[in-house]
Amino acid sequence: MEAEAVKTPAHKPGAWARFRTHIRNRLISGILVLFPVGITYLVLKFLFNLASGLLKPMIEQPLEPLPDWAVALISLVALGVLLYVVGFFVGQVFGRRLVAFGERLLLKVPILKTVYGASKQTVEVFAMTDRDKFESVVLVEFPRPGVLMLGFVSGTFRDPSGNLYYRMFIPTAPNPTSGFMAIIHEQEVKPAGITLEEAIKMIVSGGLLGPETLGQQLGAFAPDKPVT
Repeated sequence: MEAEAVKTPAHKPGAWARFRTHIRNRLISGILVLFPVGITYLVLKFLFNLASGLLKPMIEQPLEPLPDWAVALISLVALGVLLYVVGFFVGQVFGRRLVAFGERLLLKVPILKTVYGASKQTVEVFAMTDRDKFESVVLVEFPRPGVLMLGFVSGTFRDPSGNLYYRMFIPTAPNPTSGFMAIIHEQEVKPAGITLEEAIKMIVSGGLLGPETLGQQLGAFAPDKPVT
């Protein structure tokens, strides 16, 4: 008789290792949450100080004496008007062309192209201006069977035989603004059971912020027999 293989129990990390992993994951989660908030605060603070510095002399001279809170309030309103004007200008054809021309110039300067490119990519990741165009978040086996990826459904269509297909965008981590466009049969698509915001957080964090509800949908992809 052949000797039976001795099965060794899987090694489980100790309490200290689990504690360190828990602390590390929570710290990373906190950074991922506070980072965009901090960037937003710094940008708004810079714009506010810029607007306040430019407008303060013009406001104080004709309206002197003027309380500091009034100067801050007028500067804040002026900042809102400025942001609206810039946004309106960029929304026009001429504005978009001018911004594109300026970006091409910046991307030709060695140091500036790195700083500007990274900043723009970060903003695009958290903004995702096309998120309203996506209908739902699904799970698909991509790029091969057994490997699951999140997909954003952008639409559906039927072939002449009546089969339903999904048009979808499969994002890559940690930048969900890049990825693959795929057309997949309805039988190969399963709902992920999470929102688009949860999916984006999961992708940007490399899976560290994955919602627990995602696991409830994985049974549809489980193999019939355990992998040995």
